[in-house]
Amino acid sequence: MDTPTSFAEAALLNSLALLTSERAIDLAARMLIEGIELPSVLELAAMTPADDYGWQEVFGKVLRELGIEGKSPKDSAFELVLQTSRDIGRGRVDAIDGAKFIWQNLWQPWCDERVTPFVAMLDELEDQNPPTREELAGEIRDYAKSLLHLYSDNDGGSN
Repeated sequence: MDTPTSFAEAALLNSLALLTSERAIDLAARMLIEGIELPSVLELAAMTPADDYGWQEVFGKVLRELGIEGKSPKDSAFELVLQTSRDIGRGRVDAIDGAKFIWQNLWQPWCDERVTPFVAMLDELEDQNPPTREELAGEIRDYAKSLLHLYSDNDGGSN
């Protein structure tokens, strides 16, 4: 997965232990360029990935200064499922790669039934007569869009 595009997204990844110091530091540098000139953002951007110790504390300061509240890992995971589904639907992320990211990083340990279809579709690749990559990508895109339609009126949390 690429560097997050916002501190809100980074907070979701961090609650699932998917945010690395390198990605947090890259995001801070990009946000400085975009005009978010908070002292904590500058402090984080000035760190090096080798500063693995301490970046979490500085990252927490950034979130507090921006008013971004943490979410539970389960709610973070489902919000990232919805975000990945949006990216799949818009063609920003390859459908199969997006489904793999969901399966490998967001499905466990909750085995959320709303996410299970992504896992089941990827299992089809192991079938004796698997679908073509294009067919499978189409199924994944369709499911991603239907999931977004179902949850478009809420915040993406547990229901």
